[in-house]
Amino acid sequence: MKVKIQRDNGINPKEYDEDLIDLGNMVNNAYGDSKTLTAVKSVVEGHALALRFLQCDRVEGYDDMHQCRDQVLKKLFVKYPELAAAVKEAVKGEQLPYISAGLDKDAVLQAIWQETGKDTDAILLAFKLEPNPKESQPQQ
Repeated sequence: MKVKIQRDNGINPKEYDEDLIDLGNMVNNAYGDSKTLTAVKSVVEGHALALRFLQCDRVEGYDDMHQCRDQVLKKLFVKYPELAAAVKEAVKGEQLPYISAGLDKDAVLQAIWQETGKDTDAILLAFKLEPNPKESQPQQ
């Protein structure tokens, strides 16, 4: 998944979706240590939320697009409370009909991917593999 999101020419939502489906199927059929499987499922869930946020761009109409994004943000805030705090700080003092209207879409995606990267690094550490610290950092 990291390869898909770190392309110089941007992410292809169709490929991201297809790869996420494949990954989800593999994870759902996996067996082994329950803590590890839970962590891997958490990473897949994070990527699924990123994809859903990205797919909101396909919704027609400004209001509908931001309603879609805000619905995804609510789920993200439950999964990643630190993201909720950062978003609240970013829109502090603004009177917006939608929280997402005050946010940069790409910055939100990078923040989600940073969180999934942290989860991935934790899994790698559990297997005593070294994560690449640069991969956990958001892209500029």
